[in-house]
Amino acid sequence: MKSGIESRNFSFSRRSNDVQVIDEFTISIRGRKFTFEELVDPALYSAEQQDQWAVQLQNAAPFPFLAVNSWFNPDFLALIMEEFDLNATKDWREVKSDYVNFRRSVLGDYLGPATELYFTLINSSWFVLLLSKITSIPNLIVDHTRYGGGMHETVNGGYFSVHSDFNRHIQNGLANKMVFITYLTPNWQPEWGGELELWDAQQKTCVNKITPKFGQSLLMINGPKHFHGHPSIWNSPEGIPRRSIANYYYVNEYANFDRSEHYDSVYVLPKRADKIVAYVRPLIPPLLWHTIRKLAGRP
Repeated sequence: MKSGIESRNFSFSRRSNDVQVIDEFTISIRGRKFTFEELVDPALYSAEQQDQWAVQLQNAAPFPFLAVNSWFNPDFLALIMEEFDLNATKDWREVKSDYVNFRRSVLGDYLGPATELYFTLINSSWFVLLLSKITSIPNLIVDHTRYGGGMHETVNGGYFSVHSDFNRHIQNGLANKMVFITYLTPNWQPEWGGELELWDAQQKTCVNKITPKFGQSLLMINGPKHFHGHPSIWNSPEGIPRRSIANYYYVNEYANFDRSEHYDSVYVLPKRADKIVAYVRPLIPPLLWHTIRKLAGRP
């Protein structure tokens, strides 16, 4: 499986002097050149490895998740980490309550060329199909507004209490099916805290922990009892925040419409055979019609 990502996919290419599209397969960001195939680990193209990840996810406890290292080129991720600092003066949203204390990028804001490239990559058709294969969840839908996602940052004293994620997109009502997170904390140390804790359905104990170290990615299936968070206070040396970039994927749970009412494109000047089909189609019961189409090799 190849990514098929080319320069025409990048709507941000003219928004910054720091990015240059060299040709349809190569890009330069702040002087660092990549071919698009170099952005990800070649293992992502391996069907055998994909099958192993699928088994790993389904066997995970306390709910399906997959934690992996080095899915993305570390030099590419370093550029994204730089853009946290380049965005430091922006008016990000401060999220503070008795349960959370962190900051996040604004919905729909431009985040810098490397970060925008990352989201273009993980929202591309080949990557979404990869996630579908690993999770066995078909017809995933992406959200280019990055609702709930984007850049996340926790400074000293920050935390995120154990919780389950939102179940639906607030604007379009699509069901939140999974989240994909890549952590960007360099040289993470256990005494800093900040591990993402995965709790049991009874909300009694932590079953697994994901470290927020640089280059670690997490694919986590959403569910009403899929409890997670980093309740331990972030306590790193001054100037080293806990950073991550997150993206959600959705499904349309209302898509089970009556296929007998589905119509193909309607042409103004149909062929004679198509006129006959259009005439007899309403006279044939749906089950018989689907059987006829199947025998004819039609979808």
